[in-house]
This record gives sequence, structure tokens and C-alpha cells, in this order.
Amino acid sequence: NRLATLRPFREPDLTLASELATQAVLALDNTRLFRDLQGRLRELQATQARLVESEQLAAVGQVTAGIAHALNNPASYILSNLWTIDESLEGLLELGARLEAGAPAAECLLGWRALGGDAAASDLRESVREALDGARRIGEILGDVRALALPAAGEERAAVVKERVDVNESIR
Repeated sequence: NRLATLRPFREPDLTLASELATQAVLALDNTRLFRDLQGRLRELQATQARLVESEQLAAVGQVTAGIAHALNNPASYILSNLWTIDESLEGLLELGARLEAGAPAAECLLGWRALGGDAAASDLRESVREALDGARRIGEILGDVRALALPAAGEERAAVVKERVDVNESIR
């Protein structure tokens, strides 16, 4: 007890006090460094989360662009055929109106031939079939997209992805 003896500090006492002070300064420095490290770790985790989100959005954008491209081809095919069908139907409707109005058969036959006759009817039928084929392909593409989006487990999911991963294959 220093108060009871009132003796001066000896060399070992001063050495011990110096070592304790050094340890206290190191502990305070370590605490500050640890807090700085925790702050930087939080910043890195937030940056990593933003980077992951950005990559996910980029991947979704690429998938969406691929799907839009895959759907655009058969949709354009359908529209082209529907325009052809629409043009053919206008002529047929005019011919039908003339028939109903009592136009002579010879005049209607000339009108039928002017429209292209049986060849035009065959082309019209083919346009309908091609439009239906394009619609079927769109349905297949959408089915592939749905299959990729369905939650499946383990090997079943891998099989679905392996089987249906190429959405562009559906438009061939």
C-alpha cells in the first residue's frame, strides 16, 4: 500500500506503470482501428450488395432482350401474314357484295380470276396456316420462359434448364 508507506516509486514500479500505459494506448488504438474496420466492412458489404443487384438487373435485362427478340420474329411473321389475309379478304368481300347484288356469274368469275382465283385462295389458306404456326411458336417460347421461371428442385430443375435453356431454338 503506497499511502501507508509513503515510499518513493522504485524502478520496477515505474517500468510496470510504463508497460501498463503502453498497453492502454495500444488497446485504445486497437479499439479505434477495429471500429474503422467495422465501418469499412459495412461500406464494402453495402457496395457488394449494390454490385450484386446491378449484375442481377443487367442479367434480367439481357434475358428480357433475348426473349423480346425471340418473340419478335414469329410476331412479325404473324403480322405479315395477317396483312396478306386482310388484303385478300377485302377483294373477296367486294366480290361477295357483287354476288349478293345479283351480278351475272360471268362478271363474278372475271372478278374471281382478277383476285387470283384458286391460287389466291390457296395463298390465303397458306397465310392462315403460317400465322397459326407463328402463334404456336410464340406459345412454345412462352412455355420455355415459364419452365425456366418455375420453381423446381435439384436435378429436376437442372433437367428443365438443360432441356429448355435455348429460347431462340423455338423460333427455328
